[in-house]
Amino acid sequence: CVETNTFGANFAALAEYDIPERNFELSQAGARIAREVADEFTVSTGQQRWVLGSIGPGTKLPTLGHIAYARIRDAYQVNAEGLICGGADALLVETTQDLLQTKSSIIGARRAMEALGVSVPLICSVT
Repeated sequence: CVETNTFGANFAALAEYDIPERNFELSQAGARIAREVADEFTVSTGQQRWVLGSIGPGTKLPTLGHIAYARIRDAYQVNAEGLICGGADALLVETTQDLLQTKSSIIGARRAMEALGVSVPLICSVT
């Protein structure tokens, strides 16, 4: 498995740079690049490579009131849609430390799969 370099391609982190609207674009690009490299290695070795779409926690915690739950959930959905459209084989919600943040990312990822009509494995790492 190879992980996308999209840990910070989420609404909260991108908003700090005044580019939250690029959430889908950067998530998709990160997955596409990882997919291309994984496929090159699959062709050259004959061994299947998998792409894990990284969804980082961001810097806003809904439990502490930094961001509304619905806002972050919907943003995670956009993040996950970009990763899936870019070619991720699975989604990896990483390093969440706030249970409401974790819930929002998982629900957002599940909504993305439903919206796109696909089902991919969903992995979650809680710190």
